[in-house]
Amino acid sequence: MKKHKFLSLLLVLILIITCCMFYAIKIEPHRLTVDHTSLNQNNGSRPLKIVQFSDVHVKSNFTYHDLDKIVKKINDQNPDVVIYSGDLYDHYDKYNDDQHVIEELKKIKANYVKLAVFGNHDRSFPAQYQNIINSSGFTLLQNQNYYLTTKNGSKVLFTGLDDWILGNSYIPANNNISNIKYKILLSHEPEQVLNYIGFNYDIALTGHSHGGQINIPGINYEILHRTHHSTKYVNGIYSLPNSNIKKMYVNSGIGTTQLNARFGVIPKISVFYLYL
Repeated sequence: MKKHKFLSLLLVLILIITCCMFYAIKIEPHRLTVDHTSLNQNNGSRPLKIVQFSDVHVKSNFTYHDLDKIVKKINDQNPDVVIYSGDLYDHYDKYNDDQHVIEELKKIKANYVKLAVFGNHDRSFPAQYQNIINSSGFTLLQNQNYYLTTKNGSKVLFTGLDDWILGNSYIPANNNISNIKYKILLSHEPEQVLNYIGFNYDIALTGHSHGGQINIPGINYEILHRTHHSTKYVNGIYSLPNSNIKKMYVNSGIGTTQLNARFGVIPKISVFYLYL
């Protein structure tokens, strides 16, 4: 009797694990959610709508066909500004399809501008990445500033950093222009932001962590932020004590790396509302 009960429990456990693995490999990586965040207090004006996406990691089992769904979801938000936070391909030498990727990224529409920065994976094919980004209508910021003036005359500063792990990043000069209403720092890795806490920014927008990629409730097991220079800042909004950078947002991204699975971290794009 005890043996029969044990075997029944074992069978149930195997079934649960099998279902979870199937979901993590075949279902969750192809889901997509939208996260909405207000960056400041609603003053009644029409907000500047900023859409951020990150860490697509295009590869043989996540191709431009999957990218098409992401593009449509971004365009559904009617963004004013689109930001891509890096890591376009998983491993460029193993799989690349630049023509189709460019065609998809070109479809992304922004009322003002599309901006991008380098991720660590992009640093393995810098010339090709730059060509893809530029050919897709994005402006690549590599230790550069972009000054946006909205239709109501408000000025917003975007500073994009080179990759922290494999690049050479620094804050560019001339970011103290007067009458800037809001300053946004763009970085692939969250930890990189800590190097620049002496600079004044209202928020840093980052990616890289994949939100841990595998999050099992009660176990707190996050694969990526233990192994990829992202040990503390994993997902969502963080305050930065003793910093001139008021807060930081970590986007949990879209794709996968190392393990072709996601569990408890649904791929997402992030929408920010900035009232000026």
